[in-house]
Amino acid sequence: MKIRVSGAFACEVLLILCALLLIGCGRDEEKFPQGATTQRATNASRPRSLRIVSLSPLATRFVIEIGAADQLVGVDSDSRSLSGLDRVAVVDLESLRDLAPDLVLVRRLPSDEEAVRDLRSEGIRLVEFSPHDMEDVYGYCRGLGADLVGVAGANSFERRIARPMAIVAGRSPSFGRPRVVALVSVDPPVLAGGHSFETDLIEVAGGSSATHGGEDTRIEYSSARLRALAPDLVLVTTTLPATEAEIARARAVIPDEFRVAFFDFARDTFWLREPVTDAERLRSLFLSLGFESGAK
Repeated sequence: MKIRVSGAFACEVLLILCALLLIGCGRDEEKFPQGATTQRATNASRPRSLRIVSLSPLATRFVIEIGAADQLVGVDSDSRSLSGLDRVAVVDLESLRDLAPDLVLVRRLPSDEEAVRDLRSEGIRLVEFSPHDMEDVYGYCRGLGADLVGVAGANSFERRIARPMAIVAGRSPSFGRPRVVALVSVDPPVLAGGHSFETDLIEVAGGSSATHGGEDTRIEYSSARLRALAPDLVLVTTTLPATEAEIARARAVIPDEFRVAFFDFARDTFWLREPVTDAERLRSLFLSLGFESGAK
């Protein structure tokens, strides 16, 4: 069960967690995203090689970045364009059996329960790969990642992500942090929930996410809800730099009394290589707006 808190106490908890990541975490008490803990590596050495089929470009990139690309025997058509996969077979859920995979990674588990049972009856492990926040990412590293490259390899990959983020979080003030709400879509308008990459970045960069205590990934937007959250800043997040049309639409949706800023980042994939870059960019944005140690 995930436990989340908010406000100043949430900041203190975040800094404690970051400190733990800096010195390394044990595996005895770990919890992972649902579906990720298919099998645990029993020691720090690399486990036996698996025959992996990935039907999710994000999962494929994870397999590559963690160092298990050589275990890919099949991918979806969208993943085929990734570097080094030109000789890997393109398959789908119906045709993957010919490759005799040990593990199949999917965006979401198929709704056809009979198909899932059939695959599992043949010894094929299905894992849903759909991280929504950094907690999920670390869970996949420690569960699925350890299965692919061993505990040591998975821990190394996690530290590469977590340590720089912890340093940025450590430079952020514990008190006087601006309350921030992330608007993740303007048509239709949607807010980031507490269980999201957006709120994690806000907390690490020195803000206090007004929705960080919730479990939802996304929250339905309304002017009344925004006023109830009472943020100091509405952060409009986009995958690419906001267009003039997106800026106009956002300003039309957000009541005039709220301060607005725009921030672009690749929300699905930013964590794979250098997530600290986006955390530092967002911290710089907060500082440029005068949000530091209570200044607004």
